[in-house]
Amino acid sequence: MNQERGKVNKAVSGATYIPIFLVLVSMTFFGVCTPEMYDNTLPGIAATVGDEDITQREFIRAYDSHTRSLRQRYGEDYRPELLHPAEKVLDSLIENRALYLKAKSIGLKISDHEIVDFLNEVPAFKDEKGQFSEETFKMYLRNQGYSEASFMGEIRRSQTIQKLQDKIVNLTFIASSAVENDFKASETKMEVEYLKLNSDNIPMDIEQSKIDTFLKDEKNVSKVSAWYESHKSDYDKEAKVKASHILISHKGAQNASAKVEKRAKKDAEAKAQEILKKLSNGENFTDLAKAETDEPNGNISGGDLGYFSKGDMVKEFSDVAFNLKKGEISSLVHTKFGYHIIKVEDIIPAKKLSLEDATESIAKKIIQQQESSNYVNNYSQKILDALSQKKDPSDLLKKYKLSWQKTGAFSLSSGYINGLGNNTSLKEAVLKLTKKSPLHKEIIKSGRDHFILRLLNVQNADMSQLTESRKEQIESSIKYGIISSALSNLQKQSLEELERQKSVYKSEKYLALDTQESNY
Repeated sequence: MNQERGKVNKAVSGATYIPIFLVLVSMTFFGVCTPEMYDNTLPGIAATVGDEDITQREFIRAYDSHTRSLRQRYGEDYRPELLHPAEKVLDSLIENRALYLKAKSIGLKISDHEIVDFLNEVPAFKDEKGQFSEETFKMYLRNQGYSEASFMGEIRRSQTIQKLQDKIVNLTFIASSAVENDFKASETKMEVEYLKLNSDNIPMDIEQSKIDTFLKDEKNVSKVSAWYESHKSDYDKEAKVKASHILISHKGAQNASAKVEKRAKKDAEAKAQEILKKLSNGENFTDLAKAETDEPNGNISGGDLGYFSKGDMVKEFSDVAFNLKKGEISSLVHTKFGYHIIKVEDIIPAKKLSLEDATESIAKKIIQQQESSNYVNNYSQKILDALSQKKDPSDLLKKYKLSWQKTGAFSLSSGYINGLGNNTSLKEAVLKLTKKSPLHKEIIKSGRDHFILRLLNVQNADMSQLTESRKEQIESSIKYGIISSALSNLQKQSLEELERQKSVYKSEKYLALDTQESNY
């Protein structure tokens, strides 16, 4: 067992949990460099956790490393006010210190002799003969802005947490059955087909008599009125037009580009008239717009302006556009931008419904909201009952154009199943499907969706592939998950206890770095 622990310990140490990116070894020996100049307006203490202080220098080293990484990742899109790097760095330092205090509280300590042994093994501090170099060590402290005491303190904390992790490793045992079950879960492949029903694909028909009965209740009338007020924009809409245009600009026109600055107004008008003639002869509007328009990007969009309300355009343009019929092309329209030829592609009429006019349609919506879930559930049950009784459900499926969908092959350990998502109830239902009982006996609900599940295929894991090497990998993986979870829980417990004791303090000036310019 000691040999197994050694193997697992080695595997885990390669991806040590420590819940802060400022682990000494990674920070020191992968070349992170700290700026020499700091903002002296920041107080000397960034945070306090129990009887431990997180100093300005400690924070700035972590903050500089973290923000440098974020800038490399986001480039010009780096926005500290959105990413909150100062808050995240401070929280990480606090969490790490809380875990350290938890380790101390259960009697774990690092002696000075252990610290010396650790330093003697650090390659970056060795000279050409492989011996510890005091000169190299002191140079490192100067370059990184450490005092010897602060550096030793950081080592003591990181090694104490490492000792806590090692203790958990030594107390963790993984049964061979757990390894086999993990292998089966990852290597067994399934494929499922499903019907997904909701109020979108199973719309509920509401009879007029039901609406009339609903509106006889004064409470329901009040619900309708409240709905109308909260959705008023749906019942009072301006007319909109979808149009394209060809713009011929000229000297002095607003936004005129350099290429048309020499074009006289009369020449622009003459050119626009020529285009009108081509249109009247049947040439394509979009093609001409791409070839002739002076609108920026119009050669790509073909002059498409999308939908707009009357007030969205200058008056001369809107007056013409809103008086054209669908498909109609205008004569020349002059605005401050030049000469336009407008084609109306679509018209959405203004919509103004009073509460009285909208009452029945709103009542129908409310009834559908209240009853559609039951309706979908009952309809789903009809289909499931037919399948369970070996009857053909084709008529039920055809009524709403429903069809079976396939997940594709997935492993039992998959966190996400295509089409089904990561809903726990759905995954548990899938795992109950067998070749002898391929149809799940119940409707599974996920949000507003109702699922009917049926097994298509299952391919069992080939246990002959579970070699000793693979067993070791799986055991290490399981143990790593257990250790990570244990450390996370200890950290959380420690921090919650400290917060209950009001023993955690964060400096607001450090948190304010997220909303102000910083030199770090």
